[in-house]
Amino acid sequence: MISSISVLLKLESINMYNFTLGCDPELFLFDHERSKFISAIGKIGGSKKEPLKINDIVSLQEDNVLVEFNITPAQSRVAWNEFVNSGLFEVNATASRLNLGSIICSSAILDEDQFYDEKALEFGCEPDFNIYTNTINPKPKHENPYFRSAGGHVHFGVPFKEGNKKFTLPHMIRWCDIVIGTWGKLIEPNSKRSELYGKAGCFRPKPYGFEYRTPSNFWLKSSALINEMYSKALYCINICSSVGSPQEIGISDREVKFTIDSPESTIEDILSLYQKLTGIGGYESPI
Repeated sequence: MISSISVLLKLESINMYNFTLGCDPELFLFDHERSKFISAIGKIGGSKKEPLKINDIVSLQEDNVLVEFNITPAQSRVAWNEFVNSGLFEVNATASRLNLGSIICSSAILDEDQFYDEKALEFGCEPDFNIYTNTINPKPKHENPYFRSAGGHVHFGVPFKEGNKKFTLPHMIRWCDIVIGTWGKLIEPNSKRSELYGKAGCFRPKPYGFEYRTPSNFWLKSSALINEMYSKALYCINICSSVGSPQEIGISDREVKFTIDSPESTIEDILSLYQKLTGIGGYESPI
């Protein structure tokens, strides 16, 4: 175990990995006049197989009753901030043309009349996986059929090279949990979405790297949070490439899973993890 690490890393010096960051977050449409969540089906256009390309940066699509935007993978912090804000702008512009607004919240219960199309009953065509069990995650089911949740998944474009025992997919997912997953728990400690989705270690492998599926869309709520997501993604890459497994600094899978998944975990549990990171690779606790 590494008891003391002094890795003086500058967070913007990661291009040795040709790092890119993308996202495909979901938002709810909302009718402010009627104070009512509105289904996106038949209003936005685009689908998983054929997203509606708005420009060279942003595409939109209908995902169940939500609207989703995708961005071109960003190769820098400046591009990330620009692309994500462009996505939000296009969602709001489209909603405005429908005399609607968009709302960034991690879950909502829609009225029964918004389930007029069978697409509203379709959930994710691809399975996702749990890094801790090495199994496919079961499809969750809520007791209320009109409950829907919104993800804020991030896509890491990183090459995992054979022979590099530190910078591996299993280690990276664990670092994402420790740095990004716990951050979401801090901001949304009582998230209804987390009862079904956003469990620790949730990911999909991709040809370019992986999709980290634990976060909700909470990080879209301000420019500061959008920028912070980039910082944390970059930190995950830096510390993974330097340290390897979180167990090297005394962080176990058990405590990470408990901190993110258990309704009984507290801010003290999160702080306990952060204390093990303090000073490693320039990490600063968000508290």
